[in-house]
Amino acid sequence: METFNIGNSTSSLLSPPHQPTGSSIWPNIRTNTQVATQKACGPFLSGSTCQNGANVIDVIVASDAPTKDVYVLLKINQTFDMNLENPSSSQYNELKTKTEKIAQFYRKVFRGHYRKMTVNGFSSGSIIVNTSASYRYNNNQTEIDSLNNNLDSEVTDIFNSSETLNVLASMFNVTVVELLDTSSDSPITVISQLQGFMKCSLDFANYTMVCNNGTCTCLGSCYTDPDVCNQAGRCFNRLYGPVCE
Repeated sequence: METFNIGNSTSSLLSPPHQPTGSSIWPNIRTNTQVATQKACGPFLSGSTCQNGANVIDVIVASDAPTKDVYVLLKINQTFDMNLENPSSSQYNELKTKTEKIAQFYRKVFRGHYRKMTVNGFSSGSIIVNTSASYRYNNNQTEIDSLNNNLDSEVTDIFNSSETLNVLASMFNVTVVELLDTSSDSPITVISQLQGFMKCSLDFANYTMVCNNGTCTCLGSCYTDPDVCNQAGRCFNRLYGPVCE
């Protein structure tokens, strides 16, 4: 795969590496006219019928991409009822409903990454409440590193605070709630592992996905091949490929 250096900043993405004489393959996206057109058409589209794709567009991370899952075990100072092993029992579902309110604490960390909380079940030892939460990986290596390195400790701090434990005790109507354990796994450590779960944000032909400087993006043919029109017009990224007009 050919590598394109798209730079470290947004400004560096606004100029192609070179451009054929007499041709403007890189429209000035800072003009008020195009900004207005983009707003009318939606992200990365322009033209009277929104037929043109931008040279550089975002990628979308699929909803089924691997997540960073953190597991929390809480001990409730209450006698265990064997019915709590049966997900169909009223006792199980009543406690599950209370437990689902724990999501409010998971949401306090890595807010832009939080996806969902799961009640995994209950076991004996007083009552052990087994929950987990999933956090999405974003298209950014720095954020991937931060999520992997800091999620456990931030979740532990939240659930181990006296304020949270008091709220939990009131929520479960018991005198004592204790944090037993926090653990997680890290299925994604480098952004290239996410690439198979990414797609270009426009379903246009001839966009090339590249990962540079800790993030991935998609480049249109008018960017990757500045001579595609051979000075015979201006290049536009269209649904079925580049068009010269």
